[in-house]
Amino acid sequence: MAMNLRSHEPTWRCILLHLLVLITFATTAHSRDVTQDIKVNIDDLQAKNLTSRDNPEAANTTSQIALHSAIGPSDEKTFNKARYNGGDHMCMLARDDVEQSLFTEFDSLEDNGWYYTPGTFGEAPLPADQAEVYDDLGISKDNPNNPIYHWRQDTGKETELAYGDIKPGQPFGQTNAAYQNQINPKEGMLMCLNNFGPAYKVSVKEGAGPVPPLNKLSDVLWLQWKDAVQFHSDGAAQDLGYVGLSKALEERRPIQCWTYANPGPFMSSNIKWFYQHIVADVDSIKVMGHVQAMPGHLLKPYPGEEYSMEDADPLRRDVARAFLGSHNGNVVAYFLAQHRKDIGKKLTVSKVRFFGNKNNGPYDRHFLFFVEPVTEAAEEGDNTGAGPSE
Repeated sequence: MAMNLRSHEPTWRCILLHLLVLITFATTAHSRDVTQDIKVNIDDLQAKNLTSRDNPEAANTTSQIALHSAIGPSDEKTFNKARYNGGDHMCMLARDDVEQSLFTEFDSLEDNGWYYTPGTFGEAPLPADQAEVYDDLGISKDNPNNPIYHWRQDTGKETELAYGDIKPGQPFGQTNAAYQNQINPKEGMLMCLNNFGPAYKVSVKEGAGPVPPLNKLSDVLWLQWKDAVQFHSDGAAQDLGYVGLSKALEERRPIQCWTYANPGPFMSSNIKWFYQHIVADVDSIKVMGHVQAMPGHLLKPYPGEEYSMEDADPLRRDVARAFLGSHNGNVVAYFLAQHRKDIGKKLTVSKVRFFGNKNNGPYDRHFLFFVEPVTEAAEEGDNTGAGPSE
């Protein structure tokens, strides 16, 4: 007798549905078990009081277990694009003919709708993760040496100044962008904290476009660096003092209302480190995820893993360049290349440290870029940073 298959369709559907549920449950249970295993391992170690002081190896294992769970998405295409970009950056930093930024003076800030004030004092003391980096590098953590800047693009209007081919009368909106960074000009540290640019704010509908001509973090960060250097030059701004800083902030006085008593020479070349604290943009997360998925490249707490731009190992060299070619690395490269005239010499990036926080999640990943003068070999064109390794 022929079987009527149509009459059995509900039965087959039920069987398939049950199979799908079982597979989903098994997968979810496995994922949950792995997560629980990670937490149990961490709790076991912490219950035994295995701190870094008592047992550095065990404490480091605790951190690695937690950090390994924070890999994030891996994207080979994004990684390869970043490493090509990083190779181009290395060439750019060695070249003589780099077009310089149009935004080197403070008056361009107000003209582009940025509300800005001289640096105030940052957190005291520094958060533990930041303090660990500063201690290792021998950088002062004292407040007077580490002004923090929080500049906002909160006015929409038309420009009054010309910027290259951009003529006066360029309209722009109130984007609500904000760039917050902490700078130690005496010892050469630029720490990027919370930065949400005009284009991003407009794209997520938290501000109105069009974006102003002055919109890149590399340019605004340069002006923050410039203000920090001028304020901390020997004999500079002695007439203002800390009370003057607070009063100016309360009155919302822009920086051009300030007068430096004795600015002295603008010593701008003392740039040694860029600390990208919490790397959280989508593309950089994909690049980091791709690296963390590589065998032997487990994310570690500070000092993490160090990658040289000219490493003899092609893979490690590619990773270094990919980090430099990420959105966070772009800021460093353009800052150094497009403000070279004011810096007074060629500077490049020699290496980068990639690290996480102890027992924290996927957004607690950081880059520390090391800055050095361009070598003679790079000047003459012997620059292995020209494009990715093959």
